[in-house]
Amino acid sequence: MTMATSPRRPSDAPWLCEFLLNEHEGQQWVYRRDPAVRKPLAEVGVIALDGVPILVPEVVLLYKANELTEKDEADFRSALPHLTPSRKAWLLGRSMRRGRTILGQGDCVARSC
Repeated sequence: MTMATSPRRPSDAPWLCEFLLNEHEGQQWVYRRDPAVRKPLAEVGVIALDGVPILVPEVVLLYKANELTEKDEADFRSALPHLTPSRKAWLLGRSMRRGRTILGQGDCVARSC
């Protein structure tokens, strides 16, 4: 099942953007990799400064925690200083539930801190 699509012009051109398809039940967003992980739909998206609706950072980072590539770890390091304590706590709680360590003492980002 395709859960994302990324348009580009010619087949060898860089991707223009990525559209993530998300699941929900009623007014709850459901994380497809662990349906017990949920968040109210009203808290899953925000409107960016340019008016484009986007996923909140902690949800995007949760998806990125699945593989933790070098780029994903760089994204974590870049995003963490900008997350509120409640967003960090939500992300930590959900990632630890899945057996992933993406935040640790001093907000380190690694496979194991």
